[in-house]
Amino acid sequence: MTQLPPPDDEPPRPLISPAFWIMLGFCFLCVVGGVMVVLLGPWLTGHGAPPPPAPVPAAAPAKP
Repeated sequence: MTQLPPPDDEPPRPLISPAFWIMLGFCFLCVVGGVMVVLLGPWLTGHGAPPPPAPVPAAAPAKP
């Protein structure tokens, strides 16, 4: 029968390290930045919203 290895004196490492939370925060900032570009981009560049498309004229009835 084999013996178990001796337990380490160190506490176990956390499963989610601080680097995970830093990257999660960075991802959140990137998403917020993308939303701001979409919402404020036209206003900041002065282009505003594009004009609505012109209505399509009704077709004339066919003559027999």
